Amino acid sequence: MESSTMEGDTDSPPRTFSQVAFHAIPHSYPLSTSITCAYTLSNVFQPNPRDWVGIFKVGWITIKDYHTFVWVEPYLDVGRQQPVTKQAVFKEYYLPKDEIDFYQFCYVDSTGQVRGASTPFCFRQSVEQSVSNQDDDLLIITTQEQLEESKHEKTELQRELSQITEENNILKRALEKTQQEVTSLKEQNEQKEKEKTELVKELAQHQIKAQHENVKQQLKEMDHLKETLTQLTNQIEMQESNVVEQGDGALIQDEKSDQAVMEVQQLKEEHDDLRIGEGNSELLKMKDSVQLLSVDLQNSEKERERLSADLQRLQILAQNMDDIKNENQELLKRLSQLEALQNCPDEDLRIKLKEALEVIEEKDSIIKEKEHLIVLVSQEKEELARKNETLTSEIEGLHNVITDLHDAPPADSSCMKPDATSPAGATSPTQGQEPEMPEEAEILHDNTGVFAEQEEELLVCRHCQERFPLITKQELMEHEQSHRICPFCTLVCDNMEQSVFEDHVYGHEM
Repeated sequence: MESSTMEGDTDSPPRTFSQVAFHAIPHSYPLSTSITCAYTLSNVFQPNPRDWVGIFKVGWITIKDYHTFVWVEPYLDVGRQQPVTKQAVFKEYYLPKDEIDFYQFCYVDSTGQVRGASTPFCFRQSVEQSVSNQDDDLLIITTQEQLEESKHEKTELQRELSQITEENNILKRALEKTQQEVTSLKEQNEQKEKEKTELVKELAQHQIKAQHENVKQQLKEMDHLKETLTQLTNQIEMQESNVVEQGDGALIQDEKSDQAVMEVQQLKEEHDDLRIGEGNSELLKMKDSVQLLSVDLQNSEKERERLSADLQRLQILAQNMDDIKNENQELLKRLSQLEALQNCPDEDLRIKLKEALEVIEEKDSIIKEKEHLIVLVSQEKEELARKNETLTSEIEGLHNVITDLHDAPPADSSCMKPDATSPAGATSPTQGQEPEMPEEAEILHDNTGVFAEQEEELLVCRHCQERFPLITKQELMEHEQSHRICPFCTLVCDNMEQSVFEDHVYGHEM
């Protein structure tokens, strides 16, 4: 547009300057804005499509000294008799950028003759004034050094913003991964809770069923013993009534009575053995259920440790996010200071600064959301820890029940023994019960001896057969619980992985 080979005589007659008149020319035009000049063609001047209007610096010598130009609008009315007013529009890109020099419009025809010139004008920056009150006006002046420094700071801030964006993306991915892990752990914990509930229900049903069966069996045995005792009592009464009449058969009757007493004692011993065996079987079943619950407790403790590690990781992430939030706040302050100090006409710079502010605000909102998520995850972890503590207390209660079963003395069934210690029968109930006291004491002594032997055996690990002479019963119990034992086949599974061990245990139930 600005390339044109135009030559003309600078010494054109003065009369030609009056053929084109520029009017309404202001004293100054604003910078970085398109301008329009209006001119009037006299009736004696005939325009040509190759005519042009140029902007010349005051003091120009030849028409080649133009700063920029535009072609005139074509006009085809040849026989006109009146003046014509036209306009020329200059784009902002081609206008001068300085505020010191003065310029003027000149109309140059196709032959290079200057047909008109305007009054001088200049270009000035439009200053935005903010009026604080009616008396004080604030004018902000920005130098070129400050502008370059602000551009440099803007570049640094953009680089820091990109780094923060990358770090935020990394933290976001880490948070998503942690949330997935927490979700999986929560599902595993819920599954363990369901399994534990099912095991407790099965254990309770099994215990109730076993107790019901034991009560039925004991009632049957009691009825059988009562019938036997009734028969023996009737026989003894018949024998006593016939003692006087059958003096010769007294010795035979005494032998039968002794034999009956021995049979009753033998039945009583068998009954005691049955009760002890049932108590031991219930104790073994309780131990098996406790071992299963111990395995679940170990798994819960491992999960709790892993949750604690995840919680520490989340706390570190939260601390990093706090640091990033503080950095974002500092960046916001610096950007606001730059925006307040800088009154630059560069609209692109302002748009970028606004975009940077919006991005930082979005990052702050994202960081707040992540902090809220971290608080929720922490609450879930605390709830899981409370559930693990509840499981631990329940297992300790089962341990206490087993300990009570160990320490409980066997039931006294001496009331079932017949009163027939004398060959000729008992004359009074008191004399018949006195000989049975040593037997009861011997039975209690034997039972005490059995429990004493069991306590001595607790000093040796039931699983690894390792001896611990100087530890307590509680410490030995903790050592035995540290083993991973199959509750069905009592296999030591310390070297097995958790999934393999669970498959092994559930294989017995299948």
